[in-house]
Amino acid sequence: MVALPRVGICWTHTILAVDLTGDGRPDIVTADYTDGGTPSVSVLLNQGGSFNGRTTYALAMASDETEGVTAGDFDLDGDVDLAAWREASSC
Repeated sequence: MVALPRVGICWTHTILAVDLTGDGRPDIVTADYTDGGTPSVSVLLNQGGSFNGRTTYALAMASDETEGVTAGDFDLDGDVDLAAWREASSC
């Protein structure tokens, strides 16, 4: 088990392990809830048994929470891309 650094958010809706840097080690991506703040996705890069400090990416959403995040090569360029979403308030 690897200890993760405390990330200072209210809570995390989704935790995703994916190799973002191509080094063969899974990095961690979280979809964050910030209690009135800006919705965000955080990335913690795997340094070979420990993780660096959190890098947070603010999202342009009309909500303070990010419901989920997923990874894939969405634009078919060979790099890992991330996509985040939130729950709709109405249909």
